[in-house]
Amino acid sequence: MLDPITIGRQAPSNLRLPDDQVASGVHCQVEIDGKQLRVTDLQSTNGTRLNGLPVQSGTVRPDDVVAIGQSELQLSLLDAAKPVGSRSQSSTPAGISEREPEQTRIAAPYALLNESRDTLHRPPGPKGPGATDHLEETIDSGEADLSWSAEDTGKQPALPSDFADYRLLELIGQGGMATVYRGVQRKTGDTVAIKLIRAGGKPSKKQLSLFLREGALITRLKHPRIVCAYEMGYHDDQPFLAMEYLPTIDLLAVMTTLKPEARIRTASWVISRLLQALHHAHREGIVHRDVKISNLLAFREGHRLQIKLADFGLAKLVAESGISQLTNERSMRGTLAFMAPEQIKESRAVGFPADLYATGICLIRLLGGDLPKPAFESTGLHVEKVLRSLDPIPDALIRIIRKATAPLVPDRYANAEAMAKDLYPFHQRP
Repeated sequence: MLDPITIGRQAPSNLRLPDDQVASGVHCQVEIDGKQLRVTDLQSTNGTRLNGLPVQSGTVRPDDVVAIGQSELQLSLLDAAKPVGSRSQSSTPAGISEREPEQTRIAAPYALLNESRDTLHRPPGPKGPGATDHLEETIDSGEADLSWSAEDTGKQPALPSDFADYRLLELIGQGGMATVYRGVQRKTGDTVAIKLIRAGGKPSKKQLSLFLREGALITRLKHPRIVCAYEMGYHDDQPFLAMEYLPTIDLLAVMTTLKPEARIRTASWVISRLLQALHHAHREGIVHRDVKISNLLAFREGHRLQIKLADFGLAKLVAESGISQLTNERSMRGTLAFMAPEQIKESRAVGFPADLYATGICLIRLLGGDLPKPAFESTGLHVEKVLRSLDPIPDALIRIIRKATAPLVPDRYANAEAMAKDLYPFHQRP
């Protein structure tokens, strides 16, 4: 078996790009995996891109373009029985050809974040108990473990063929645009979740664009409260997203078993964890646009409940709000009951306050309230009606919900951290 070929700006890289100041010294490696080439990023500063998408590791086909810094490479396996012509005279390793950079094709580098924990997760420090970076990391929960059951989605699509290095085992989720399978990575044996564009015909250009945008955004987010994306790649011309697999439990079912005081404490704790995830995403300039209970994945580590935010299929960079043509001015993207009035009016232009509005609706549901009617009118009456139907909860908690779901953006919380600070007292044990 041949040793991997390393690519970077300087020694000890085998293939060197000395004029590319954006590339790292040792940027990535290429290895032969059976009859395929595989590129793996080596914790480079600006990441490695495959066909424009940031990847940690991915299979490379003959026509694929691997972007390293400002250089674009095409990699292919050469038949040893055939002469390689002028390639043998080149200092470039056999099987790798370097393309001249095309200025119109160079994308802004994706700065992949480290796995370091966010400041919200530090142990208590000198700022005092009111600050959000002192929120407790876990909550004790003695309820019986519940198995996750998928909604009845009718006839399930046939299990597709294996994708790249993954063996697909079973369908675990299905939505309007995508399907999610539990799978195993052959090389490591690790269980993963594989997201594919939903089967049933060739995806539309808009579906493909949304899926690729989700992959580009979620691979930027490395946070313990956000589902981790391992790889965005292609197999047989179909994109796939490999993510961490979580053995989820039914969060709302757990909530119904709790006594009033425990329900308030647990609901506040769950929302504080959601706010940690949103704090990180917003700091990276990303608005989720589809925060709802079903996108809060609940699971257990030992006897402790844990929460992660999932499904960035509708997420976008706030800096691009109103620019992307993936949605037109009259389109609505999201789940109506959780959507802020401005999101119902125009999905493209929404910002971080829309995510905080949806967070307030999630808190209502966790406390036992029904979903309010969609906020087609900016009156707030739909939320007030639901609040009046809730079992008695502290007035201060009612005020938090009202502020989070205020019809007008200036009346809401300025950021996720401010809302988490107000919630802090409600999930602390007496």
